[in-house]
Formats: sequence, structure tokens, C-alpha cells
Amino acid sequence: MTAALVGDLIINLGHPFGCWGNAGLGCCGFIVLMLMCFFVMVDADRRDQPGCLWAIIVFFTNVVGLLVYLIVVAFSDHRR
Repeated sequence: MTAALVGDLIINLGHPFGCWGNAGLGCCGFIVLMLMCFFVMVDADRRDQPGCLWAIIVFFTNVVGLLVYLIVVAFSDHRR
């Protein structure tokens, strides 16, 4: 084995996702994003708000959209 091959093997085995590399992190991030969208959609529908619209907002703005949704929900519940 050459030194470069051994070095690549050590780097790949030392990575938390093995040989998946950054693709594993991307897949995990996408799954978390889909779970956030699902949570927002179900919760908004339960509160008689447009769930699909909120899910689309969260999908495109990520955590910022989730924070905006939580603030809007907190103020709308406070008014009731």
C-alpha cells in the first residue's frame, strides 16, 4: 500500500459517517428539515392556520421560519 492510500483509509475510517463523508450530514439535515416542516404543518392545521403555507415558509427559511412561526403562535395564543 502506498502512503497516500493508507492516509485516505485512515481519514475515511476516522470520519463519524465513515466513507459517506459530508453526504451523511446532508441527509441528516434534510431529514431534520422535513421533520420541522411536518411539525409546523400539523400544529398550524390544529390551530386553524394555513399549515401548508407555514410548512413552505419553514422549508425555504429553515430555523428562521420555525422561530417566526413559534413567535406568531405565542402571540396569537396570548391574545385569546
